[in-house]
Amino acid sequence: MTKETANTPRTEERSGALVFWLPPEEAALRFGVPVDELVAATRKGELQVRANVAGGELVATLCSTELIKRYGMPVRGKLEVPVPEVDQTKLRELRLQLSQQKSRIGEVELKNARLDGELKTADRVERSLQRYADKVEKRLEDVSVTYEAKLQEAERIRLNMARAIGRMETEMLVLQQRVDAVPAAPLALKAALSSVPQKAKRRWFFGR
Repeated sequence: MTKETANTPRTEERSGALVFWLPPEEAALRFGVPVDELVAATRKGELQVRANVAGGELVATLCSTELIKRYGMPVRGKLEVPVPEVDQTKLRELRLQLSQQKSRIGEVELKNARLDGELKTADRVERSLQRYADKVEKRLEDVSVTYEAKLQEAERIRLNMARAIGRMETEMLVLQQRVDAVPAAPLALKAALSSVPQKAKRRWFFGR
């Protein structure tokens, strides 16, 4: 392994072709091979390794020419970092949980929609019942007023009848007194006549 300073460029030209020195992670992405395989190849001396200083740290890099010779042309453009198997498992679990959560959210939204419909229906029923209750209360008030008026009228009639009955009873007493006084005169006359001596009745005898 050779060591380069920070001023050493990471590219160089060999036989008219540019040579890039790539970190193992980027080389693995570009050439589609595992990092472990690249590390094993460097340990066997099959790939040249050069240490470069980047960002104040010593970074091991691989020669692009040797990588191309060994694995073919690299992938150009933007690379997508592969997700490790452990992370893929977690990602699948998270996606499953997300799908379950979406399903639950859909059920909750449907339930909320039903509850909202039931609430609106209950509100309409409540308003209808309130209007009916107001009408019933108004009728009860009218009936109460009418009933009280009838009670007052009945009480007035009862008082009038009581006064009329009182007058009739008074008149009946007066008439009774008058009736009781009428037989007294004939009885007195009869008593007077009974006290007058009567003449002896003449008897007539007829001969045979």
